[in-house]
Amino acid sequence: MTEVKKATPFYIAEEHINYYSQNSNQAYCSYTITPKINKLKTYFNNYIDIKNE
Repeated sequence: MTEVKKATPFYIAEEHINYYSQNSNQAYCSYTITPKINKLKTYFNNYIDIKNE
């Protein structure tokens, strides 16, 4: 049985804001995120406005 409770406040995890921009050389970023970004650039380049490169 699932207990339903009143929602607690939501706090933004500030260390995760712009994580990729600040840690692009970390293993998770380079093996997981970078290939996905490159794939998006390949297939949707006409729709992407890159401001931070």
